[in-house]
Amino acid sequence: MCIHRRCWCWTSLRSASTRRAATRSSRASTGDSTPTMLVLFVFINSLAGGAAIVQTRRSGVYARALAAPVTAGTLVLGETAAYLALALVQSALIVGIGALVFGVSWGNPLAAGLLIAVWALIGTGAGVLSGAVFRTPEQASAIGPAVGIGLGMLGGCMRPLALVPGWLRTAGHAVPHAWAVDSWTVLLSQNGGVTDILRNLIILSAFAAALLTLASFGLRRQLTGAAPGTRS
Repeated sequence: MCIHRRCWCWTSLRSASTRRAATRSSRASTGDSTPTMLVLFVFINSLAGGAAIVQTRRSGVYARALAAPVTAGTLVLGETAAYLALALVQSALIVGIGALVFGVSWGNPLAAGLLIAVWALIGTGAGVLSGAVFRTPEQASAIGPAVGIGLGMLGGCMRPLALVPGWLRTAGHAVPHAWAVDSWTVLLSQNGGVTDILRNLIILSAFAAALLTLASFGLRRQLTGAAPGTRS
């Protein structure tokens, strides 16, 4: 009887230890992947959200707004601000759930905040540009996420670029995702701060400026083309 009881206790202790180890491993894995999921899904959702701008264009809402004393630049600025707010809210949800539910540490608060803000600007530029380029909401909803997934794969969101050939690693850094993932790696794996990712932040800011400029020009052109003679 005593032997059986000791065996049962030993087995229970080993099972409990195994479960705790599995839980720690699962949380560590989640902590490693959560920042890349932020990079991937904020961008994808922003691209898909361009469908709303396309639908607004097609429904004539912009044309009616431009009949009032409202300039095309004001409408573009309003759409940009709305998309930026959505990207920031998505980022805050991912950060909050990651920290509270999965115990994810996001590293240096200032550096993480700057990185999140710059990535939200990149997502905003991509989303507004999507709304200016696609002709139908269905195109934006179908093609946008596919493009986002492809860029995410190229940029290392699904497989670390350290594990791919050198030429593919170089090609991956042609998209902003790779620079964002590199920055999160420095913050979380190397306990880096703002100075450690400053170069990456500058590069990401350049991506953001380019996308926002293209998006602003593209949407403004769509608005003034749809309503000739309007103020820009």
